[in-house]
Amino acid sequence: GLFVNMFHNMTETGLPLISSERDVLLTHFAVHLSPIYYLLLPVYFLFPSAMTLQISQAVLVVSGLIPAILLARHYKLSSGTQILVALIYSTFPVISMGCFYDFHENCFLLPLLMWVFYFFEKEKYLWMYGFAFLTLMVKEDAAIYVIFFALYVIISRKKIVHGLILAICSAIYFIT
Repeated sequence: GLFVNMFHNMTETGLPLISSERDVLLTHFAVHLSPIYYLLLPVYFLFPSAMTLQISQAVLVVSGLIPAILLARHYKLSSGTQILVALIYSTFPVISMGCFYDFHENCFLLPLLMWVFYFFEKEKYLWMYGFAFLTLMVKEDAAIYVIFFALYVIISRKKIVHGLILAICSAIYFIT
């Protein structure tokens, strides 16, 4: 109900106002800074329902299959192994269980991070930065995931400039 309340108010005012979280009307961004919600607003505007949020959450989580399979292909894994990757992604409880209860912004995290990883591997750095930025928009602590990826980029892959850009931008976002 909290997110239906918020999305309804977003369609009416453009603001993520809620009245069901702290017993007073306030912006949800006082709890979590999650501008990523605005990406779903057009869908909710067309189909204003709690089911829209639940279905959107499932679609978002499943969409992480695309970069997972693309990464498997990038590494030239066999067809059978690619299918296994897809099966593991699709059935791993940590990934899918979030779809069995209320909508939450965390449903954006894994698919966006998977795209960050994919574009890093393909050396398409502008796309990588774009998806890293979208990851930061999920909520304030998403910066931690990007910072850890940046450390991997620096330490393991020796791409110091890209790692530093990711880490510094994420740290600034997190602190701000």
